[in-house]
Amino acid sequence: MKLSLMLFISTISILLVSTLSLMSMGYCAGPFSNWKNCYGIKTFSDGDKYIGEFKTSGLAFGRYQWKSGSYYLGENKKGKRNGKGTLFYHDGRIKLGYFKDGKLNGYGRQIKANGLSREGIFEQDKFLRKDENSALELEKVTSIKVKDDFIEIMNISLLEKAKTGSSGDKDSLRYAMLRCAGLLYSSGIAMDKLMQDKKNSDLLKKLSTDLLSILTKAQIKFNDKELNQKNFDAGYLKNFSEMDYFLKRYTWRLQTNFTTSLSLIKKDPFMQNETNICLGIHDQLYG
Repeated sequence: MKLSLMLFISTISILLVSTLSLMSMGYCAGPFSNWKNCYGIKTFSDGDKYIGEFKTSGLAFGRYQWKSGSYYLGENKKGKRNGKGTLFYHDGRIKLGYFKDGKLNGYGRQIKANGLSREGIFEQDKFLRKDENSALELEKVTSIKVKDDFIEIMNISLLEKAKTGSSGDKDSLRYAMLRCAGLLYSSGIAMDKLMQDKKNSDLLKKLSTDLLSILTKAQIKFNDKELNQKNFDAGYLKNFSEMDYFLKRYTWRLQTNFTTSLSLIKKDPFMQNETNICLGIHDQLYG
């Protein structure tokens, strides 16, 4: 029984990676010409690098880094800076605002290397005039909007769910375990795809499948069913499918963190706390 369960979990893990590649903003795979509606890292022949989203029109939201050390963080379209973004020059100068075909157009701010700045309305990188609404508009450029479907996760305390689950609340237990399984597996994939850390990637994935396995066994026991291969497979597949909700949302968070800071959770207190809680849950269950 133990061996067959392990083989089943291994098969499901492979399926999970395949499923993620089909999701919106899953990780890019295959020839570069096929990179559409995915997230990836591309190093070009001249040494420049792009980290972020690829859509049917090409580069989308991401970080474009030049060999010089300058980089642009923001929206792109048809190979150029188009939309909200910030351009950081290697000599300390900064341009932020609304870009059109690579140049500031609309609300913007230019900051010189000595710290002097001006903001207002720009056209083709040229300053036209000040505008009383510029500060408010530029806030939209410097902040990353939290996805509406991620707010639900943030508004539900994982720690409280874990506490009530450990006290016998089956729904809370299920919620906490599925949420942690999704977080740990998405972190494992990100460690592999973005940090090239295969060792910790495999470890995080195993922690995730551990939680799904123990949840499935607990549910079988709760329902007074026999723990056999058929019941385990059916329960695990159901939990695997429901974990996908959290997997997608944590994947988005990790990708956004990596685009903006080149780290997964180092500069994200929320994700640090979530990860610590989930590792603690695993430690309590497995010792």
